[in-house]
Amino acid sequence: MARRRFGVSMHEDLARRLDEASRSLGVERSRLVEKAVEALLDDYKHLLSRHSCSGIIIVSCHTGGEAEIAGAVEKFRDIVAARLHSHTRSSCIEAIIVEGDSARIAMLHRKLESLGCGARYISIPKHR
Repeated sequence: MARRRFGVSMHEDLARRLDEASRSLGVERSRLVEKAVEALLDDYKHLLSRHSCSGIIIVSCHTGGEAEIAGAVEKFRDIVAARLHSHTRSSCIEAIIVEGDSARIAMLHRKLESLGCGARYISIPKHR
């Protein structure tokens, strides 16, 4: 496959961390960036075209944020199959299993992020 070169600008701290990871892993910096972009696009492919899908949204929020998360999730009961809630010393962690319209899943994901939570969607592949 042909390779394409282009410039990327990032904060100095992030560039330093990338360099450290590259050295530690013995992998070229370009390959690490390529893998990161590929993973990001895989995580967000459900946003690119509307379809039916299933996945898990992992949410991390400040302690005490469970009421905000629960309120947001309640509005999306049509796509929420299950929830698991736990705590670390300083965070609420929620795993939300979702299934249904990708647009609704994307809306829930954005809502959780708008609460100041970290949220990551991971697609669950369909069995054949």
